[in-house]
Amino acid sequence: MRERLLVTVLVVTMMLGRGQPAVAVPGPLADVSVIASAGPQAVPPGGTFDLTMTLDNAGPFDATNVLLRVGVPAHTTFVSWYNASRSHDEVPVMTPPPGGTGTVSACIGTLGKPASPGDYRTLIFVLTVRVDAETPQGEMITGTATVSGVQTAGALWCPATTYDPNPDNNTATATTTVSGPADVTVSASGSPDPVTAGTNLTYALEVTNTGSLDAQQLTLTSLFSPSTRVSFVQESGPAFTLDTGDPRKVTASIASLPAGESGRFTLVVNVPATTLNGSVLDNSVWASSATGDPDWSNNRTTVRTQVIAGP
Repeated sequence: MRERLLVTVLVVTMMLGRGQPAVAVPGPLADVSVIASAGPQAVPPGGTFDLTMTLDNAGPFDATNVLLRVGVPAHTTFVSWYNASRSHDEVPVMTPPPGGTGTVSACIGTLGKPASPGDYRTLIFVLTVRVDAETPQGEMITGTATVSGVQTAGALWCPATTYDPNPDNNTATATTTVSGPADVTVSASGSPDPVTAGTNLTYALEVTNTGSLDAQQLTLTSLFSPSTRVSFVQESGPAFTLDTGDPRKVTASIASLPAGESGRFTLVVNVPATTLNGSVLDNSVWASSATGDPDWSNNRTTVRTQVIAGP
């Protein structure tokens, strides 16, 4: 208690020294900050996206009763709220009903101070919203999150007992753009399976835009287990630009893949002769586009191939 009182007196003295009116702060200092991000960066009308809020406390004391407020952005409605923090501590929250609008308010009982320099007791929350079906193409949607200073009134009672000396990092915004839909799908296979160590493994890769709009700035990526790349070629479809500069990864990019079109590729790698019998080689294949995709579940696949020892 004596340590906290000294901090309060120090703050009052500093304010008087600057010619500012004396302010009785509610408690010890805690520099709370919030960072916001939105994903995906493009979402079709009627689709959903996530606003992710990351809260930290730079100290020097624990922050208590931290009120986080996140507005449901314009042109969207509330879907869900999730505490993605590692601790999964229970945090009281008030949300709009599904399909509603308004503000999400969460009262964080304690946001711990760093245990050591560079250590932050991070809390992460995810707000999922749905874009209104009539939202026009190109509309930019902005979400805003704030962590309050002194808050003693509102829908959720959360009276702060610490003072934040740095309000500049108490508000964060994140944006996404309405576009699409362009439903991009990925498929891949590897042969032979199993493959003998010291021989070649061939992957067949395909990316398709099932529409209904063209997929802009599309990139297909293949990230494979340690092997020696032999070749990477396009077999069919509109011309893609191939990049083989990374020994563990290849990409194929196109400015626009029309709806209904596909690109097919063959990647050949040589499995090291020293690969252990029974090992499994993974090839992760995914596609990304600047156009909103209504179904991200079919944008990624993984090919797993077992290795048998050579003669």
